[in-house]
Amino acid sequence: MKRLLLSFFLIFFFSILNAVEIDLNDPYYKIGWKNLENPENTSIIIPDANASIEIIETEIYLDSKENIKKRLDLIREQKTNIEDIYEKLIIFDREEYYKVNVEYNDAGYITADRFKNFTSSNLLETMNKRMSDSISKVSWLIEPSLSENNLSTFAYKIEWLDGDITYEYKSLILGREGYIELTIFLFGDGNESEDFFNFYSDVIKEITSTVKFNETYSYSDYQQDDYVSSNTLTNLIDKSYGRGIATDPTNHVAYCLITTSDLKVSKITEADYPRFAGKVINFFVSEIKQEIADISEDDEVNVLSGMYGPADKQTFKKTEVYTNAYSAAYTNIIELNGDKEGDKVKYEYKNKLQFENGKPVRLFAYIDQTGFSISKWTLKLNCRDYDYTAEEKLVAKKFIPNSNSLKRTTTGTPPPYFFELAEKIKKLEAQGIVGTVEKSENYGWLSKYSLFIEEDFDTVLLFESPAVKKNKSVKIISYGGYKPFNSVYSKYDNLAETFVQPATFKKDGDKESYMKEAFKMKDFQWKFSLRDTDEIMESSNVNYTNNIEAYIASNTSFTVSTKKNNGSWYAGTFKLVNNIEDFHEIYKKNKSTYCSILKEELVKNSKNQNIQYNYSDFIDFNKRNNINC
Repeated sequence: MKRLLLSFFLIFFFSILNAVEIDLNDPYYKIGWKNLENPENTSIIIPDANASIEIIETEIYLDSKENIKKRLDLIREQKTNIEDIYEKLIIFDREEYYKVNVEYNDAGYITADRFKNFTSSNLLETMNKRMSDSISKVSWLIEPSLSENNLSTFAYKIEWLDGDITYEYKSLILGREGYIELTIFLFGDGNESEDFFNFYSDVIKEITSTVKFNETYSYSDYQQDDYVSSNTLTNLIDKSYGRGIATDPTNHVAYCLITTSDLKVSKITEADYPRFAGKVINFFVSEIKQEIADISEDDEVNVLSGMYGPADKQTFKKTEVYTNAYSAAYTNIIELNGDKEGDKVKYEYKNKLQFENGKPVRLFAYIDQTGFSISKWTLKLNCRDYDYTAEEKLVAKKFIPNSNSLKRTTTGTPPPYFFELAEKIKKLEAQGIVGTVEKSENYGWLSKYSLFIEEDFDTVLLFESPAVKKNKSVKIISYGGYKPFNSVYSKYDNLAETFVQPATFKKDGDKESYMKEAFKMKDFQWKFSLRDTDEIMESSNVNYTNNIEAYIASNTSFTVSTKKNNGSWYAGTFKLVNNIEDFHEIYKKNKSTYCSILKEELVKNSKNQNIQYNYSDFIDFNKRNNINC
């Protein structure tokens, strides 16, 4: 009945505006409009929503993405990517004085019980904090409320810095498996009358009142085992989805950096430092679902979090609850088989992620290993709600007593103390031998290596790590030779300066950008050799090898550069070949380099520690992919 009253009102309203007749021969009206000819008041299906909505005879609609795309292509006079279209239903009055976007989101059951804890002012404050730089102000036209029918209607005015003004009228209708969102978007000039606002307020409210979920799909049909969304109604209204600046912060992402210092304090075996140091444990925490999941990119850190990927998420309990702090405590038990039959090892985790002022600050991991061996570890890591930079991860690789001070600058550059820390890295492992030493040719199982490829795919860097107690070494090979490489390294110069630094600092052709003072190698020595047309520079400088080993651990690209007093200089940008796909990419880019790598004695007689391939594995890979060298 309400929609019929609205129909009469619209007919009257549009007659005042001198509505123009629709031309059915216009291509615009040949794109699949429904209720265009022989219009009627009827109920139509909302695609995928298990729900319906009423339309009146003065309205027409499109109910497929394909037809909505046709409309956009016509009015924009360019092709629209269908993947950028979220609505599957749009409703217009015939003269297009209003358009209603209808979108269904199958996010699960949206909890609304926390909505009462917040005011409209709280929501508006969040919306203004989250607005883009091009917006001056957001203000309410209709303050949000929650009806007995589990729907919320609201509207707001957006004032843009360029002087434009827009209005958005919205309704959220909650269902058992998701929610329906209705939106009317309008342009204005700020001089609109009260009748204007009353009209659109009536339109959104009346259309919303006609939405009906099918039997067993309404909000009241919720069952205990139904999927519950991690978002609340408040999260949907302020568009925060519970993360970052939010009226009701319900979803948190935590980044916990593992430092060598932390591992040392926890008494984790030193052999495992390269396995963990410089890596980040990444958690997703849902307060609504009381769940915590490890969403880290590197599976290695699962051993510390006690969860093997998102599917192994755990429920948590809030403990140590204070006014502005609490801990999300969870437990888990993982049992693994040992190397020998009958050997089993059990890991029992009692971990807690601590929050202060709504942000993650530290992780305590209590790990108890029992079985054929017994060990206990207590690991404490600093955490925050945004990721760590490559530079911070690099610093975390080394033992620095004050590692807890790592904080990111707002500019995205390394923190002010980073260069001081980098200098400390250069002084580490004081017991190592600085300088060039002869390298043993007895590779066999005693050595493992990492491979880096230069960005031009004609030069490689080989990092050798002997299993016996010997100096690690790095060899850069320019296949076929390269004049700047030869002019710099062919003759040793103790006045030359060499730098190893993150590739993010470089600017192509800008010599100084490759040579930041904080990354200069101290007492760097090398030896140069020729092998047919290949040119080789090799060094076992401890400072040099330590730095490159850190880049291996963090899988970070870096540059090696050297300058001489005579003005000659060389710079190369190297990327870790971290998997077989990376190695195959070398073949695609430069077959000659690919085949030359496989001829290296180190490659023939050792194991690649990143790809985990022996030489025979590479030969098998070539056979499977019809590669002939």
